[in-house]
Amino acid sequence: MTRLEFEAQVQQIQISQPGLSGCESSDGFQITGTFVLNHVANDIPLYEEYLITIKIPNDFPTGFPMVWETSGLIPEGFDHVYPDKHLCLAANCEIASLLDRDPSLLTFIEELVTSYLYSATYYGKYKVYTFGERQHGTPGLKEAYAERYHANSDDTLCFFLGY
Repeated sequence: MTRLEFEAQVQQIQISQPGLSGCESSDGFQITGTFVLNHVANDIPLYEEYLITIKIPNDFPTGFPMVWETSGLIPEGFDHVYPDKHLCLAANCEIASLLDRDPSLLTFIEELVTSYLYSATYYGKYKVYTFGERQHGTPGLKEAYAERYHANSDDTLCFFLGY
């Protein structure tokens, strides 16, 4: 991604999220600021303001952005955070599929970041996962790949993954 492409994408993002701004960084680009969650799912509206940092590698969309929530609002017990504190938004195959369909930062934010922060806010309020939950680690990845390839057996899944 070039600097001009990045700047154009940040302008698109700022239409729906004016509290976010972007800049170049030593290893790509970065978006920081206030993300306003004002979203409805399953007829339940939720509102929260999160401070976030998104690091975007130079090779986006091949390389995936990483997101940190820096205001401390991710509720205790919402365990979808990596050890370095970046958010576990989805399995890599799901991120790849989304970015194959629409390789834009706006789509990444609108679909993955919004969904994650809605889930975290919902969990903080009701102590349940609104969209369900995948297992962590290899079992969760296996679930994601099985869904993506409509594999109903390990043999079918191994076929799609080339094993």
